[in-house]
Amino acid sequence: VARQDRASTGPALEAFARKSASFVMTDWLNLASLQLVSGDAPAAKATLDLARQSPSWQPASLTEPDHVRMGYSASIAVAGIELAAGNRSAAIGILDALDRTLDKVELGGAACGGLYALRAHSRALRGDPEGAMTFLRRAHEKGWREARAARVEPYLQVLRDRPDFRQLLEFCHTHDEAARGGKEFPPRCELFIRVLKI
Repeated sequence: VARQDRASTGPALEAFARKSASFVMTDWLNLASLQLVSGDAPAAKATLDLARQSPSWQPASLTEPDHVRMGYSASIAVAGIELAAGNRSAAIGILDALDRTLDKVELGGAACGGLYALRAHSRALRGDPEGAMTFLRRAHEKGWREARAARVEPYLQVLRDRPDFRQLLEFCHTHDEAARGGKEFPPRCELFIRVLKI
């Protein structure tokens, strides 16, 4: 995990803890994802278990088609947490459900960069670097530019040492710099705090 993101997780985790009494499923999953990114896999698994005990827990929402169409699915974080905990069969089951939703959404005409990025993450978590890289290139062709997240989140770990992966991220970073006009945006962990209005 990049030093900047590791350092910035502390305030975010504290902010989540202060609001945990009012948490719903999405809040628990955001916290678990943040813990995993910060390198604390046991805490992430414990938080995921709390999410599953929440009255708001709805497994079907992990693969909500409307979210998948926009390139988002909490399935990636949940599968990543299960893998880190050694629960490979559970992780694969989660990824299989995501892949089925991706198939349906793509057959329905959706083909955004985020959709292919989800496929890349699914393949990477399964331990398939070639498949992951193929889908990540397709995601890039469709407009995916999430290089900053890809550098620090653990879901694409299997690609870390590949020169083509590094080159793609560098291209995305350069594109982002030009698009931002030199402006700096806060790391993802600071954004979590802002969403919570801490």
